[in-house]
Amino acid sequence: MLLIAFLRPPGWFVMAVVVLFFVPGRWWRWRTRDFRRGLKLIQSGQLEPAREKLETFLADIRRDESFARVQPYFNLGRPYPYEAAAESNLGVARLVGGEPGRALGHFRAALGSAPDWFQARFGEASALRLSGDLPAAEAAVRAALDTRDKYVPARLLLALILRERGGEAREAEAEELLEPVRESGKDPEEMIARMRSQWPADSKL
Repeated sequence: MLLIAFLRPPGWFVMAVVVLFFVPGRWWRWRTRDFRRGLKLIQSGQLEPAREKLETFLADIRRDESFARVQPYFNLGRPYPYEAAAESNLGVARLVGGEPGRALGHFRAALGSAPDWFQARFGEASALRLSGDLPAAEAAVRAALDTRDKYVPARLLLALILRERGGEAREAEAEELLEPVRESGKDPEEMIARMRSQWPADSKL
């Protein structure tokens, strides 16, 4: 902008610069508004409106074949899996709403469109555990840790699942997983309790 002020170009050039640099960004924010609003609504606990926004967003981008093609231009040239992210957040909304079975369907739909989407794999593990399938939950959270081995919530979840499955070897592995958390000065037991409190279905386990 300082260069434009210094050179004093004609009005049509200034308008062209404004259109080139500002209008596309504003258009993209409008294009992804339902996605961003859905995330904010989940954070504020408004689950039904959040699901409506995310479902509207998904239906919209699935109808628009150009969405995936133009998306990298608005994300520093990198593709972002909006469909997987929206499905994952629908899964989170279902988990927070106490519906792990329905949440599992969303997480698996996310993995269907983006198999390496870490958040979906972690969500799948959480939903499987809350649905009572501990062996499958363990396999899913291990797959999540294969992608991000230092992600603390996944380590906490795996330790919790190992404890719930029982056995001396699993108990020992759980303690090994939690040791780096303790060494960092945090209380893993408190963190596990806080994680469990997020999911109403956990009170039934």
